[in-house]
Amino acid sequence: MNRPNTITAVVSAAGIAFAAGCGTTQPRTSSNGSPGSFSTQTVSYDGPQPGESPLFTVPTYSVPIEQLTVGEIAAELEAMASLDRDLVNAAINERPDSIVQARINEADAAHAERLGEIVDQMGWPTAELVGPEAAQGAFLVVQHAGHDTAFQNKCLGLMVDLVNDSQLPAPYVALLTDRIRMFKGQAQLFGTQMTFEMDDEGQARAIPSIPIEDISNLDTRRAMMNMPPHDQFAKALESQFANDFSDADMQSAAVETWSE
Repeated sequence: MNRPNTITAVVSAAGIAFAAGCGTTQPRTSSNGSPGSFSTQTVSYDGPQPGESPLFTVPTYSVPIEQLTVGEIAAELEAMASLDRDLVNAAINERPDSIVQARINEADAAHAERLGEIVDQMGWPTAELVGPEAAQGAFLVVQHAGHDTAFQNKCLGLMVDLVNDSQLPAPYVALLTDRIRMFKGQAQLFGTQMTFEMDDEGQARAIPSIPIEDISNLDTRRAMMNMPPHDQFAKALESQFANDFSDADMQSAAVETWSE
């Protein structure tokens, strides 16, 4: 069977972040050196509900944030990152059914609510505070919080301050800005929201998934955020797609239109 001319996939948040220089290659371990997971003392579960997909369980958080150490908060964020990757990976081969979509939406909401508590307690969780993997988990969560753009904007403001203080890479601001604009139905500013389309030779090409505002000045804006020219960014995504599509850790491409 011939492959279709377009691919029903958009670049995942993790794949974009990695290509933009925001990703981490650190091993996914919790602060005490053990594998990050949800089976920690800081996270509890109600168990699978009737009709719930067996793919995953939506997390619930029973311990108040103020009672947790920084290491325990980091473990929660690492667990969020792990679950986020699992959800994207589960959707790579097949668009999720309505039950799975509902669980994904619930997981995104649960993660965003908990991240809101973390932000209120300690500010934006930078890599210096919680470690690179936990910081990446926080960034994935806020990118998937399109159901609450007010919260996304709050986090964006914190990130801008951190970038100005040289505590956070500028591409994080560009990525989240484009995500917020996407959820609001606006054109993106930095060209970070991408999808793939097959060319006449059967090669996957990275193209914008939503329009880009004032495209003639796109690379100027990207340079201000310490990001490479857009053509270079697109080639990096295409390389990920070609070489790492089956690698769940990279998540270079995945169906994500359901994760709003």
